[in-house]
Amino acid sequence: MQLRRLLRTQLVILTFTALVVVPSLLGHTAGTAGLTGTVTDPSGAAVPNVTVTLTSNDTNQVRTATTGGEGVYRFTLLPPGTYRVRFAANGFKTSEVSAVTLNVT
Repeated sequence: MQLRRLLRTQLVILTFTALVVVPSLLGHTAGTAGLTGTVTDPSGAAVPNVTVTLTSNDTNQVRTATTGGEGVYRFTLLPPGTYRVRFAANGFKTSEVSAVTLNVT
């Protein structure tokens, strides 16, 4: 009986803590943007191991990511602004998009 009461009390405390802490953690991303995409070849097949380079046009800050087996790349927690996105992979012509505007998510 006491064990059930203790577990119930701990569950209430854990729930309360989650309700208080989680919204404050989510607030840390209120001023950021993100960019996600999938790289495919002309036939529509996903292309893995593509180096995706994201460069801020405002600050010249550079971030890189590599596509996974499904061709997906992801950049998170980016300052809003305009970026250049460059895609490079062995056996493919390098491609660049010169102006991608990211807004707050």
